[in-house]
Amino acid sequence: MRSVVPFAALLLLLSSVATFGDVSFYMYVEGTSDQGMDIAPGGTARLAIMLNAAGGENVAGASYDVQLPLEGWTLQSREYSDFGWFEGDGVWDGSNPLAENTPAVINNDTYLGPDANTADFWFNTARNPYDDTVTGWQTCEVFELTVPSGTVLDLYRLTIGNTHAYDIAGTELASSGQYFDMNVTPEPVSSLLFIAGVGVLALRRRRTA
Repeated sequence: MRSVVPFAALLLLLSSVATFGDVSFYMYVEGTSDQGMDIAPGGTARLAIMLNAAGGENVAGASYDVQLPLEGWTLQSREYSDFGWFEGDGVWDGSNPLAENTPAVINNDTYLGPDANTADFWFNTARNPYDDTVTGWQTCEVFELTVPSGTVLDLYRLTIGNTHAYDIAGTELASSGQYFDMNVTPEPVSSLLFIAGVGVLALRRRRTA
């Protein structure tokens, strides 16, 4: 029985080492730590994607898909971070549709990623031009996304999928992506006007009663 305890401890240690240093990608409302927001149909959100290599991994390149819950959302603009990420360096390049061509409506066939039924756009082969690397937190890109005006009011989830991170030698590091919740709600002004209108009708009824 005594020999089982060190073996179990070794397994626990190995499992913890295997997950140590993984690179995670997060989506936030730009300038905040919010991983969710309210937005009206037809509204535009400005979102930032950051990577976290807090385990000490030195990241030289990264790629991922921003996966949308529905087709028809519009990518209005994209800005790469001031760290110096850029496209088309020829090292891990797979070409990047929509790098400069925005605004663009995102449909299932905009970028044929791993899942042909998912509407998404790709951030691929981004790398510092001076062969530098980053560790800890780093902004990858900021983008603006417009929700179609006819979107049904509901809670929608955007995810960062098909993630990849590389060191300076091109060796892939373990990585994963987080999700972002977007609550499509009526415009606050419209809601207030509706409430005010109901109040006026109620007042008129009281006067005529």
